[in-house]
Amino acid sequence: MSRLETIRQACPYIIAEVANAHNGDPRQLRGLVEAAAAAGADGIKFQWFKYDALAMPDYRWYDDYVRLFINEAAWEDVIRRCEQTSLDLWVDVYDAWGYGMAERYVDTIVGVKLMPSVVGEPELPLKVLRFGKPTILGVGGYEDAAIDRLLNRFKEARDRLILMHGFQGYPTREEDA
Repeated sequence: MSRLETIRQACPYIIAEVANAHNGDPRQLRGLVEAAAAAGADGIKFQWFKYDALAMPDYRWYDDYVRLFINEAAWEDVIRRCEQTSLDLWVDVYDAWGYGMAERYVDTIVGVKLMPSVVGEPELPLKVLRFGKPTILGVGGYEDAAIDRLLNRFKEARDRLILMHGFQGYPTREEDA
């Protein structure tokens, strides 16, 4: 049975979404792993990105991205802790840095998410899909016809794709959550 089939049989399969709740603090990140494990989550999902791929230094949120960045050594510690707690590791891949991390830890990663801003890129999604992992495609903001084109483009991986719709706004206003 494939990993995705196993995931689909677990009703519900719960992924703890960390996003940037760690505030750039590796100790807080580790605490979130402990909390997800204690809460009984099946998996945990992190966002792997480097600030310079997300924005230019003159962008108003750039300094926040720098502050939120977690280096590879800290991630390695967290990945080991996920393995010890039996949490499945899921990651968002935004850029070349995140892809490099995913490539290094591909044997540990259970699944990958590609954000709507990345899904339409020419190369990154195809490289991620070659991992052979269940892949969440963020399709928030996409029209039905565009989603159909994506599914046709990624038809070889269709049995591993999970479509995820969501509100597109950052930072998300409270009333939009």
